[in-house]
Amino acid sequence: MKKHSILFSGLLGLVVSLGALNAFAEADPEESKEQSDEQLSECFAATLWQVSGRSLNKGEVPEKTVKVPEGWKVVGGGIGGARGEALMILCR
Repeated sequence: MKKHSILFSGLLGLVVSLGALNAFAEADPEESKEQSDEQLSECFAATLWQVSGRSLNKGEVPEKTVKVPEGWKVVGGGIGGARGEALMILCR
């Protein structure tokens, strides 16, 4: 069961990372210039929800999704922690 949870968390982290890369790749050049000029002073990594492979196969997924607090931006993602948990990197 632990192996399935780690695999799912890894896949979720990969999806988040690719989504962030895709968002940056499709950005308007003028908007990119604004973002590069902007300095972010606070950042942290938030752990995303995780679910075991068995629970996912049964259709048991969390009811709520991740909500980014106002004023914060998602700047990246990845995997961290002892169990390979999916992370979002938020900055403001």
